[in-house]
Amino acid sequence: MLKTIAVIGATGMLGLPVAKAFAHAGYTVRIISRDSSKARELFQGSKFEFMEADLFDHDSLSVALEQVEAIHINLSGNSPETYRRNHIEGTKHILRAVDKSSIQLITMISTATAYPQNSFRIDTQAKLEAENLLKNSGIPYMTYLPSWFFETLHLLVDQETVTTMCNSTKPIHWLSADDYAKAVVQSYTLPSLYNKRLTLLGPEAITITEAADIYAQSKKLSRHHMLESDAWAYAKELGDDTLLDAVDLLSYTEKVGEKPDLVTLEHPLTSSTSLSEWLKVN
Repeated sequence: MLKTIAVIGATGMLGLPVAKAFAHAGYTVRIISRDSSKARELFQGSKFEFMEADLFDHDSLSVALEQVEAIHINLSGNSPETYRRNHIEGTKHILRAVDKSSIQLITMISTATAYPQNSFRIDTQAKLEAENLLKNSGIPYMTYLPSWFFETLHLLVDQETVTTMCNSTKPIHWLSADDYAKAVVQSYTLPSLYNKRLTLLGPEAITITEAADIYAQSKKLSRHHMLESDAWAYAKELGDDTLLDAVDLLSYTEKVGEKPDLVTLEHPLTSSTSLSEWLKVN
């Protein structure tokens, strides 16, 4: 029986709602972070435990993972180097540090486009390798393959303007972070889903520019769009890793679209919130 779940990356945009959903469902949630004071500001209540640990420090991580039955991994990056380090090396460190006397399940967030044919993007390649590390660990696992999140629309805003870049003709099935969190918690109660890749899609297929248009209109913000060549030139001029990665991600999304393996859709997990519904409360 799963009682205590450790969440690594709980203070991030997608880790936070998952950690709170686990606590709401009655689990004890151990928040593992390098700065417990920041974590304590975000999570309140008797269901939360706090442990300070560095993902790449074996001793502190081993102590933090003692006596947990499950681990949810929410790691990210903003460059080829950080993707490899966090997803691949980070996952290796977690697997070395797990408490083998108690661990029953490990889960992680991947992406809806995580397939070998799409591994020309380093983020996808690193997530695929991290998934394989879990698969080969001998520990029951689940990996979540979500579409784009509505919450990323907030990241497009700068100085009262919503800016998009690159071509955008491929519809994607956006979902909310809250729907994703509920799906993760539900999956923990369904052993039939263990050792599977689970694609999570929202109810509507909307291109990135269409979603940005709707978002901007709702928020009464201006809109700006940059051609891919202009976006690359601007990002390179600034030398900003996060912006370079964003342009690469948008270019990649237009190339690959969403083509999930049908077997990854064979589950009861749903994401029902539409963009208009999400905008009403966000």
